[in-house]
Amino acid sequence: MTNESMPIPEKLAALHTSYVRASSVRESLLAQLKKVDGLPSETPDQRATSTAEFLTGFHLMEVFYGLIFVVAEGLQAMYPEDQVLSPYFTSPNMGLLKRYRNAIFHAQPEVLSLKLYDFLTAKDTEEWINGFWRVLNRWFRDNVVVPHHRHHARMVESLQGEQGETEDVQHYAAFVNLMKRIPRPPQ
Repeated sequence: MTNESMPIPEKLAALHTSYVRASSVRESLLAQLKKVDGLPSETPDQRATSTAEFLTGFHLMEVFYGLIFVVAEGLQAMYPEDQVLSPYFTSPNMGLLKRYRNAIFHAQPEVLSLKLYDFLTAKDTEEWINGFWRVLNRWFRDNVVVPHHRHHARMVESLQGEQGETEDVQHYAAFVNLMKRIPRPPQ
């Protein structure tokens, strides 16, 4: 399983692509949250800017959460009995997250859909989704990045920053390497 040239199964590669997409949105969300933090709001123009920046962050969070469900749905179809993931698959929050994803990626007749509201107001969903994201990071690291892209993981570790946050970068490096090896689809 540690062979650097081990081919990655196509379904797993496609699922990893969805994970990398979610990770990219998460990075944009984190950058937006840093931007919003501490914005002045004394004047009407400053309040309008702060509100617009906050809403941008909120929309990024909505997309990120929806994409987490996309990844979860794919993993559950491929690995329904995975011991690490199955507690999340069977959580009532997964059903709420599915409805949330539907509200984000399908037009809704109301501004604030109950599908969004139910997830956002349910007990402990913020902690649950953050815990699930950490589990997904480890799962993809252990099942995609390390066995299929060991050399990229070593390279990224050598570039590790002060915070030690390299998982997203590792997944991105693995994705880029994967894309270079996949034949171009027919036109």
